[in-house]
Amino acid sequence: MSSLRPLISIIIPVYNTEKYLNRCVESVLNQSYHNLEIILVNDGSTDNSGQICDEYQAKDPRVAVIHKQNQGVSKARSTGIEVARGEYIVFVDSDDWIDTVMCEEMMKALSGYKVQSVMCAYVREYPGRSLPREVNPHDVVFDNRTLLRRLCGLVGEELRHPENLDNYNMMCGKLYPAAPLKGITLTDIKTVGSSEDMLFNLDSYAIVESMVYINQPFYHYRRSIMTSITGAYKPELEKQWDTLYDKIWSFIEANQLDDRYTSALSNRIALNVLGLGLNCLRDDAPFLEKCRRLNRTITTPRRKAALKRLPLKHMPVHWKLFYFSAKHKLTVLLYILLLVIFKLKGKV
Repeated sequence: MSSLRPLISIIIPVYNTEKYLNRCVESVLNQSYHNLEIILVNDGSTDNSGQICDEYQAKDPRVAVIHKQNQGVSKARSTGIEVARGEYIVFVDSDDWIDTVMCEEMMKALSGYKVQSVMCAYVREYPGRSLPREVNPHDVVFDNRTLLRRLCGLVGEELRHPENLDNYNMMCGKLYPAAPLKGITLTDIKTVGSSEDMLFNLDSYAIVESMVYINQPFYHYRRSIMTSITGAYKPELEKQWDTLYDKIWSFIEANQLDDRYTSALSNRIALNVLGLGLNCLRDDAPFLEKCRRLNRTITTPRRKAALKRLPLKHMPVHWKLFYFSAKHKLTVLLYILLLVIFKLKGKV
């Protein structure tokens, strides 16, 4: 019977994840939906990941392995898209895993809601602790214009939860129709500071007309407290995000989108002060130098204008205080608030 069901291509970029790769691939091989093509793109791994990929290919005819020179996750995903034969595509990162019913339930949602794409909730998997992440409290269907606006940023009542800014950005945890993806070029992660997923989704949902979010956490996103909270300072992040904003703006202009999209982008720029501030704290520079950098960040013309336009009325008190401090250039208070946020995140 599985041969009568649409083929799903599951693309897994692999780079030095020998510790986690077995769990990832086994979760895909054990799907209740059997008509799968599993594409392992070994992106120049220097550990045993490539050998593990080859072993799976030898054991299961559904597995195809591509060995390539290391060029980053964007190129690896693009390679998988190019060779995918499936009617649908799913992306899984090689240190994550998925529930065995994910593909089955996504295909049910696809037909049940009469949409072209599906997204599920996910679980953040920290060492010794699992934290489910609801993107919405219930299932919701999006037409592509609404979803594109949401990808650009938050507006109105959505600003009650600034922490939800990037909830729809991930390529993982989604089922896409394959055909529209074939002509999309993924942006190099080094150019936009790990935001290539969002740009990919903008391009995808400019073509794909509808998506349903199902409030079931089928995707397991491995997180490390050490990596996510005290990771290395990224000196290029502000420049990378400015490149990201330029690309979003170009997308809005090219698709002749209205003021709702530019307002959402403006709010994104303002809300991203939090991420830039936390990145600043990760540097080992002296206190005064960090304050100077923070001040430069919030007074650059683009961020200053976005902060000025950012409406605070819907935000909870703690977020109002944070963005009020940024709006009014209260740099020392902003620094103290960032320290509190930094420490709270470290307790996840």
